[in-house]
Amino acid sequence: MNNTLEKWARSVSWIMWFGKGLFFAVIIILILMRSVITVIRVDGHSMDPTLRDGQWVAVDLGSNNFKGWDRGDIAILKFPGDPLNSWYVKRVIGLPGDVILIENGVVTRNGEVLNENYLLPGTLTENGVVDVSMQVPADKYLVLGDNRNISNDSRYFGYVPESNLYGEVIGYRD
Repeated sequence: MNNTLEKWARSVSWIMWFGKGLFFAVIIILILMRSVITVIRVDGHSMDPTLRDGQWVAVDLGSNNFKGWDRGDIAILKFPGDPLNSWYVKRVIGLPGDVILIENGVVTRNGEVLNENYLLPGTLTENGVVDVSMQVPADKYLVLGDNRNISNDSRYFGYVPESNLYGEVIGYRD
C-alpha cells in the first residue's frame, strides 16, 4: 500500500512539474508573439486590391531588424512630420541608392520598368508634390500604396527613414 502511494505521489508530482513548465512556456510564447508578431486592422483603401479596408493583417515587428527591407515588402510605418502620428501600410518600392523615376504613369527603378502585377490593370502612377525622380538617400525608403489614385505615400510625404518602418505584413485574411 505504501509503495502504491509513493508511485501515485511521484506521478502527481511529475504531472504538476510538467503542467507548470507547460504553463510558463505558453506565457513566454504569448509574450514573444505580442512583441514580435502582432495583428492589426487595415483602415482605408490605399492598398487596394492587395489589402482591403477592414482586413486583418499579421505584422512581423522584428525580422527586418535582422534581414533588412526588400523591394515589394509591405511595411507598417509612420511618416515624418505627421501631426497625428498615424500608422500607414505601404509597399516598399525603392531602397537606399535606387534611382526611381515616375514618368507617364509608369514607375522605373534603376532604369527598368517595374512589373507591378499587384496593381489593378490600367493603373497609372502620377507624380505627387514631392519630386521622387532621383536616387533614394541613404537609410531612407520610397514607399507607394497599391491604390495609386488615392494613396498618401512618398509622392506626398517624401522618403521614409528606416527608423520609421516598424514591421512587415506577413499574412492577411478577411
